Amino acid sequence: MIVQDLKICYQYKIGFHSRKFLNINMAEKESKYSRRSIALFWLVLVAIVIGSLIYFEQIAILYVLATLALAVLLLIVGFSDLEKVGVENPE
Repeated sequence: MIVQDLKICYQYKIGFHSRKFLNINMAEKESKYSRRSIALFWLVLVAIVIGSLIYFEQIAILYVLATLALAVLLLIVGFSDLEKVGVENPE
């Protein structure tokens, strides 16, 4: 009987802490900027960098940045797990 009571207390503690942990994580995930706003910020920032490189005729730097960006994109696609995209019940 005592062991069973201890198990219930332990499970209650674990459940309480996990719920508290989940509430903290949900609060951290909510930011004041939406994903769309952040994406728009990055888009504007990249456009300003590319526009300034073209304006100041730094085509060599632009070429290197484009090559590095393409290499990073190919690495991301290469290491992504595309087999399970769209699978509802992976068995």
